[in-house]
Amino acid sequence: MRFNDEVKNYVCLSLPKGLVASESVLAGAIQSSAVPVIKGRGQVSLALDTDSAAVARCIFKLIGEVFGFKAQIVVKRTNQFGEKTTYTVQMPNTPQSEEVMMTFGIELGVQREVGLSHTRDEASARAYLAGVFLMRGYCSDPSKRCTVEFTFTNQEYARSFIVFAKSMGLELKELKKQNYYTAFSSKQADESSLLALIGANDHFLKLEDKIAMKEMKNRLHRVINCETANMNKMVDSATRQILAIETLQDKGEYQRLPETLLYAAQLRLDNPESSLSEIAKIGNISKSTLDKRLRSIIERAGIK
Repeated sequence: MRFNDEVKNYVCLSLPKGLVASESVLAGAIQSSAVPVIKGRGQVSLALDTDSAAVARCIFKLIGEVFGFKAQIVVKRTNQFGEKTTYTVQMPNTPQSEEVMMTFGIELGVQREVGLSHTRDEASARAYLAGVFLMRGYCSDPSKRCTVEFTFTNQEYARSFIVFAKSMGLELKELKKQNYYTAFSSKQADESSLLALIGANDHFLKLEDKIAMKEMKNRLHRVINCETANMNKMVDSATRQILAIETLQDKGEYQRLPETLLYAAQLRLDNPESSLSEIAKIGNISKSTLDKRLRSIIERAGIK
């Protein structure tokens, strides 16, 4: 099962209880997704489409809790471009469709916005966000890449949702794809915040664990890279120092070096794989003094 489907299934089972919370979830789902259809003789039908059976059952249940009547679920399967199943939750008749539309402020031909009456406090706003996510949301598997998307057919609603999401701490950007309007983010922090806000606690904790593990690995890589760089630098320095000493020996100038430089040179020859700190400790001199003397030997040998 895809990560996004896992999250939606989990959210459906862990939605907050109570009429107010149920109405806020339903408000988010219907305001973001419901499509009113005019039939013959002025009949109106309100429907919501989803590719998730769990979401369809959840919306069906919420409609019963909030309005006291049973909606209908119509299942449609198509084989175009691979098998696809669509679940349509629809109101059974015009009076019930009109009641739902009136409750959530949906009017034919009128642009929609996020309903302020259903997001008046933090609990209601989180429930509303969960409803929008169930119908229009997507979050990718964070082990691959973090992506949060909400896709709408109504530009006015998409823009009002971005403002609403910002008030919840989500930084979403608008992108138009053909006839759809997408509010999205590729930030790990936004996916983590979304999972926490909609109540996907298990997935939130898993994501936080992955973030912590990734940071630990990155920190370890930085330490290893730093140690590798220091080791390479030490080997390069030791090689130049020994080359300088051997050059002076070949020229017959080695024995004419001052006693202090001869002592430093012998320390290096006796400890070719040691660091300056280790050699300085062996020779009972300071690291800066040893470094200065070996640099003097390199200059005398003309090594660059």
